[in-house]
Amino acid sequence: MSKDTTPLMRQYLGIKKNYSDCILFFRMGDFYEMFYEDAKIAARTMNVALTSRSKERDEPMCGVPYHALTTYLSRMVNAGFKVAICEQVEDPKEAKGLVAREVVRVVTPGTLTEDYLLNEKEANNLVALCEEDGLVGLASVDLSTGTFDAQEFDGEKRFEKVMDELVRLAPKEIVVPDSMKNGSPLAGSLENSDLKLEKFDFVNFDSDEARKRLCELLGVSSLEGFGLANRIAAIGAAGGAVGYIAKQSPGGLSSLTSIRYLHAGEEMEMDAATTRNLELVSNLSDGSRDGTLLEVLDRTKTPMGARLLRNRILKPLKKKETILKRQELVTVFFQNFRESASLQAILERVSDFQRASSRIAGKNFNPRDFSSLKNSVALLPGIIGTVKGLDSGVISDLSARWDNLDELRALLEGAVSDNHPATFKDIGFINEGYSAELDELRSFSQKSADAIKDMEQAEKEKTGISSLKFGYNRIHGYYIEITKKHSGKAPDGWIKKQELLNCERYVSPELKEIEEKLATSEERARTMEAKLVEELRDETLKFLTRIGEAAHMVARLDVAVSLAETARLNNYCKPELTENSELYLEASRHPVIERLMTEENFVPNDVTLGDGGETLKIITGPNMAGKSTYLRQSALAVLMAQMGGYIAATSGVVGIADRIFTRVGAQDRLQKGLSTFMVEMVETANILNNATKSSFIILDEIGRGTSTFDGISIAWAVAEHLAHLKARTLFASHYHELTDMAESMEGVANYNVSAKEYHDRLIFMRKIEKGPADKSYGIQVGRLAGLPPAVLESARRVLADLEKMEFAPDGKPALRVKERSREGKKEKEQISLFDARHHPVIDTLKNTDLDNMTPVEALALIDRLKRLLD
Repeated sequence: MSKDTTPLMRQYLGIKKNYSDCILFFRMGDFYEMFYEDAKIAARTMNVALTSRSKERDEPMCGVPYHALTTYLSRMVNAGFKVAICEQVEDPKEAKGLVAREVVRVVTPGTLTEDYLLNEKEANNLVALCEEDGLVGLASVDLSTGTFDAQEFDGEKRFEKVMDELVRLAPKEIVVPDSMKNGSPLAGSLENSDLKLEKFDFVNFDSDEARKRLCELLGVSSLEGFGLANRIAAIGAAGGAVGYIAKQSPGGLSSLTSIRYLHAGEEMEMDAATTRNLELVSNLSDGSRDGTLLEVLDRTKTPMGARLLRNRILKPLKKKETILKRQELVTVFFQNFRESASLQAILERVSDFQRASSRIAGKNFNPRDFSSLKNSVALLPGIIGTVKGLDSGVISDLSARWDNLDELRALLEGAVSDNHPATFKDIGFINEGYSAELDELRSFSQKSADAIKDMEQAEKEKTGISSLKFGYNRIHGYYIEITKKHSGKAPDGWIKKQELLNCERYVSPELKEIEEKLATSEERARTMEAKLVEELRDETLKFLTRIGEAAHMVARLDVAVSLAETARLNNYCKPELTENSELYLEASRHPVIERLMTEENFVPNDVTLGDGGETLKIITGPNMAGKSTYLRQSALAVLMAQMGGYIAATSGVVGIADRIFTRVGAQDRLQKGLSTFMVEMVETANILNNATKSSFIILDEIGRGTSTFDGISIAWAVAEHLAHLKARTLFASHYHELTDMAESMEGVANYNVSAKEYHDRLIFMRKIEKGPADKSYGIQVGRLAGLPPAVLESARRVLADLEKMEFAPDGKPALRVKERSREGKKEKEQISLFDARHHPVIDTLKNTDLDNMTPVEALALIDRLKRLLD
């Protein structure tokens, strides 16, 4: 800091030093200013002009109006920046020297509560992680809803499980102790992801310190009641989360009234590959929700319902009893259209009162949050009244636990004005009749305003100046204005305040007295209303837990009626759920693709797997025929059934799966040093190492990323392993060699996606049929894709050579033809198939290492030799 640095800039630099990781919004009058490197970043991100403090110094600066903070703050946060908001904390008029300033809040992506910064249909999770005694603790906090969960992961696969959970939670920030070593397994897993990490003081993650902090926050002496008694890793992670929030947004902690420990085993685990490949909540093309299962199922009317539906899609259940309760609630609305429509009409009027209450708790609220809460709570009796009479055990149970929040409703209806101002800067938020003292002050203000009008009329009559008028401005307050031609008529008691071109302005002792009384009463009214608002907030906080429970009840109904409405419109069926390893689907469809199809109707297919019959279906057929669709729609049926919904089929029996595994597609991760084939093998290894007999598995084109024989060998071995495991598996492949497995292994069956050739054109029938495919139709698919005719003709000649097994002297297929005459006639060069020196069977046997060959490789070799001889 140089000697000629101004006091203002010394103040700025002193504050910035404590918030070096943030963009500092420094309040100066009606603007938030940014300086130096912050200014460069902010100007670029917010698209505002970059200037300099002076012509002499190169000190970059930019600024935005204080009243446009929401617009520019959202741009910074959406770009991933942390923003420290520094306000003037004293009145500039009363300041002696430099105006005092301090940071009142740090806005980070994971601590947002403002509705204009949030996606109402998604949770805004902050996650904290720590390792303790071989365990990984994970805590997730959504300050916008007051949700606070903790869990632990153990075993050899704990780091993979953590990464899968992070995919589900999609956190905006991940907080880790600054003591975490770069070489640790957890650090390695996180570094290979695209997740945003924030390192924080490791002391906050110490289990003993964290326990004390949590007990103080929750107002308890022990964490045993929350299921956290001996969960030191979970406690450490929760402590880290609370410590981080306390530093960045201390007011936000008020919304955290409880913590929930999540026990493993209650929900189905799905790895990141499955979530991605099935396009559950984001598509593979641009990451949006377009063309996803979520988009199809989401007919929710409330933000709470939308968030709950998303969570249920990502976390299906494994416990039959709990699934059936969800399914029963969906069935109630499926069977009662009138009540469903009435309920949805009410739900459309319910605002996001869950997030509104969290903002009130965190002191980052405005008048609209109270009115949102008031209006939504007023709808609760109508919601339960609509469904209370329906004949259902789950409805009876829900009605018994329903809370109309009558006391809160009465409080808010009495206190909050229906026509309140947009901000608390203006008086009028508190309802008339709520406070006699406030009403009296307001009445005086109104009487004073009436008195000023009466005084104006009296002065006109007294002076005889009909054009006389009273006015008001912020500088001079109330004044009497007369034109210059009447200036001689001004009474002696008037005091001239201002002289303009055509008029003069005065004040009188009587007017000054009324103005002072009016100003005093307005200030007293403003102070009184602020006090009443704070008291109202304190009273509202007593209902915070009950508000959260009511919001969850509303969300449950919203999700159930949404799923019922989707099922009714799309002709879904209620699946029968069993605890056997089986899957029977009649006329199954893909719920997303059938909605996207416009030129042709979706062709449904049956699925039969497990329960002593076929457990592994090997599905062959041409590309684009529908193999991948068949695989995905089967997996989605299992998932939709286990989230408690209906499925896209005519009828179905779904044996509850402990996990759904997918190996579909070929998303390269070259930027992380992983090839397509390596990604494929990693995902396949995860399946083979973790699948059980109760799992449901779909595999698409295993082994195609390497050489043909390596690929066949790997695909055979994987299929063989799964056949022995007897896990329900759909295995799509272009390796026709795999179809031989059905002849020798129990539970393995061949199916194909039918296609027909018509005048060299390929027609996809989209129907799954018993038996292997007889052709791959690759050239026909190439023609559909638009390959040039010359290329297609060349491909046909090559295929003909390969099918006839014509070989050149070096043992390789004779794929070329030579000109025989200048007229352009061509014919294939004839080579003896039985040239002992170069026959491929002989060459293959010579080059085979029989001593180191596995049984699977031997089978593949025999099959290859047989085909060569044929």
